[in-house]
Amino acid sequence: MQAALEEVDAWAHKHGLIFNPAKTQVMLCNRGRKYSPKEPELWLGGQKLSYSDNIKYLGVQINKRLIWSHHVKDRYKKCTHPAIQVAAHLMSVGIGTLGK
Repeated sequence: MQAALEEVDAWAHKHGLIFNPAKTQVMLCNRGRKYSPKEPELWLGGQKLSYSDNIKYLGVQINKRLIWSHHVKDRYKKCTHPAIQVAAHLMSVGIGTLGK
């Protein structure tokens, strides 16, 4: 994996791009439950990369088992909370009712 990182880094420099190692995380994906692969030390731009069990990629949170249930729960929570507040406000001013 380190060799692949070095190739990607060389390509980026050749094309005027710079990766930020501080914002780069490594996640080893494994759908199996019993096997945990060894985490090799990986370096980018002279800095050691950190490992994570969860990563947010293009706005979607996934974990190392490639499951995004945490993302769905988080989105659900963020969507329902404002709806509950609006319903409570409407009831407090006498405009709406819940279940009637």
